[in-house]
Amino acid sequence: MAVLTSVRNDETWKVKKVILVGTGAGAPVAAVTAALMLDRVDALALETGGFRLRR
Repeated sequence: MAVLTSVRNDETWKVKKVILVGTGAGAPVAAVTAALMLDRVDALALETGGFRLRR
């Protein structure tokens, strides 16, 4: 399971969480693809399995 969290820094502080459930190597790919499609992401933490990717 991959958990994608995006935080937007603007006047209305919003925290969005998208949970992508998958198995195998497809789960990290789907999470990264979803992350790249988000608009105006100031802080992005992607956690899949044992590794964490910050952008």
